[in-house]
Amino acid sequence: MRRFLVLPFLVALLLTGGIAAAMGNTIQKTTTAGPYKLVLKIGPPEKMSMKKSSGGEMMLGGKKATCAYNGGGMNMGGSKGMKTCNHHLELHVYNKSNGAVVQHATVAISMVDSKNHKTVVVPVMTMMGSKGMMDYHYGNNIYAGPGSYRVTVRVNKTMATFSVSLM
Repeated sequence: MRRFLVLPFLVALLLTGGIAAAMGNTIQKTTTAGPYKLVLKIGPPEKMSMKKSSGGEMMLGGKKATCAYNGGGMNMGGSKGMKTCNHHLELHVYNKSNGAVVQHATVAISMVDSKNHKTVVVPVMTMMGSKGMMDYHYGNNIYAGPGSYRVTVRVNKTMATFSVSLM
């Protein structure tokens, strides 16, 4: 009887993109809005540092995470009782017409859980990954429980929405 319950669950995960989250891989969604091509990525939490040589994401400026990152012993300014970060959310912003990376935009990101309607406001940090300026993005490590979310992003005055499922 159990295998009959598991199969529909796995099919639902596959159809919603949840398999990637369940396996610790990155969910990626792309859309265009106004003058931008927007790429949303949500994966496992990442090490973030102000130093380029430390590995992981290099923070360029913005707000610190509101959860604690414990992979590799780093604590993002957390205090006792903070939840452990379980995802890293990145928004890559490109000029739709020429593909250039958009830097210094005013970005806001929030996630609303479709089931209980709780909102996760992402404290936006500008960062670069291992590919330098080609990996310039906005986002942060976050805590978001399992569920389906509507992710709303605002880049300058342009808004877009993504649907994602997290495990």
